Order: sequence, then structure tokens, then C-alpha cells
Amino acid sequence: METQISRSEAKRQGLKRYHGRFCNLGHGNLRYTGDTKCVECKRIKAFNYVCKNSQKRKDYHQNNLNGYARRTAQYRASKLQATPKWADTTAIRVIYETCPPDYHVDHIIPLQGKNVCGLHVENNLQHLPALDNLKKSNKVDVNLVSAS
Repeated sequence: METQISRSEAKRQGLKRYHGRFCNLGHGNLRYTGDTKCVECKRIKAFNYVCKNSQKRKDYHQNNLNGYARRTAQYRASKLQATPKWADTTAIRVIYETCPPDYHVDHIIPLQGKNVCGLHVENNLQHLPALDNLKKSNKVDVNLVSAS
């Protein structure tokens, strides 16, 4: 059994836990120097919290998953809607298949812009470094639109 020391002595020695007085619930005498709580009491409290809130956590993750699925479905639908009948789908597929690693296939004029909406055609696609594409979001470069 460890010898008891005071909290101030444990802090002076740089300890995170120390053997102090016994817990009121009889768990033992191992305590944290930061808040003087019994180590076992904190472990049980954390376990109970996780058990009590596990359904909330599952619901939260399920809702976020549903939100992600909804957003990706909306994006796929907008891409289909923005693909005209005359589009060369083979050329579009080739652009996606030949995309280098760490690059994204980017729409030069976004499919859902504020002022203008582009088409999902091969002339509106480019390979762009992933970081640049993520920074770009769906802002339209006015110079590119006027040049088209």
C-alpha cells in the first residue's frame, strides 16, 4: 500500500495523482492533484455519463449521417439536372478517371452559383489541386465567365 502524502506535496513533486485520504464511498485513496477527486469516482461518473447519453450520441451521429447523405444526393441530382442531353458523357467520365492523386475535378463555373449556374459538361471541368478547390468553394471568377 502506498503511503499517504498531501496534495500540496504531490503538486510540488509534479504528480497528477497521489495517495491521500480515503474516498467517502470507500473506493480507495488514489486522488487527482488538480481537483482532489477520487480517481474511481471520476471513472464511474464518466462511465455512467456515456451509458446515459449513448442513445443521444447515436441519434446525433445518425442525424449527421442523414444530413451527409441528403447533401450528397442533392449534389448528384443537381449534377444530373445540369447535364444537358448533348453532353459528351464519355469525355466527362475520362476527365474523372484521369484525375491525378491529390487533385479534384472542379467545375469552373459552379453548378449552383449565386449569379450564374454552370453546366456539367467537359468544357466546364478542370483538374484542380485539392486544397485550391476546397478554398475556392463555389465562388465564380468573373473573368472566366466573361471570357467564355
